Amino acid sequence: MPQRAFIGIALPSEARAVLEALCVQLRPRMRHGRWVGPEAMHVTLKFLGTITPQQRDDVEVMIRTVASREPAFQLGLGAAGAFPSLRAARVIWVGVTEGEEAVCRLAEALEQGARALGLPAEERPFSAHVTLGRAPQRAAIRGAEEALRGVVWQPPAPWKAGEVTLYQSHLSSAGARYEALAVIPLGTSFEERPRSTVDSPQS
Repeated sequence: MPQRAFIGIALPSEARAVLEALCVQLRPRMRHGRWVGPEAMHVTLKFLGTITPQQRDDVEVMIRTVASREPAFQLGLGAAGAFPSLRAARVIWVGVTEGEEAVCRLAEALEQGARALGLPAEERPFSAHVTLGRAPQRAAIRGAEEALRGVVWQPPAPWKAGEVTLYQSHLSSAGARYEALAVIPLGTSFEERPRSTVDSPQS
C-alpha cells in the first residue's frame, strides 16, 4: 500500500517540552494558526511524497547508505521566525543553529539519493528548522510579527543527534500523525541487504 513519507530528525523529550512551552506563549497572541503537537516536532530533512512498498525498501537502503557516511553531531535550536516573513506568516518555526552545517549536508545527500531513486526533487531551498505552527490554507497567521518579536524564551540545551528517522505521515481532519517506519543510526557501517527489521520509534 502506498505511503506518504518523509525523512527527519526526531527531537528528544526535553527539547519538545521547551518548544511546547514556547507554543503555549504564542498561541493566545496569534489567530488562525494550526499548531504542531510536541510528539510531532522534528527537523525535516527530505519530503518524499507518496511512495510504494518497493520504493520504501529502496529508500531505507539509501538512507542507511547516506547515514553511514555522516557522524553523529551536536544539534541546537535558536530564534523563532516565520515563513515567508513575519508580516505574512504562514509557518512558525524555530531554526537550527548549532549543527546547521551538518544538517544541511545530510539533507543534501538525502536529496541526491532520493533523486537517484526517481523521487521528486525539492524545488525550495533547504532550511534547517522545526515547524511549530501553520496557517490554514492560504491565510496568514494574524499577530505573528508582534508575538514573535515580543516572546521571551530560552532555547533547549543542544543534544547529540545520532540518528535519522523514516516517517509515514497519516493525514486526517484532526491534523497529521507521524509514524516512525525506521530509525537509522548515523556513522554506522552499512552493507546493503534485504529489508531490515524496523527499529522502535524514538519516544
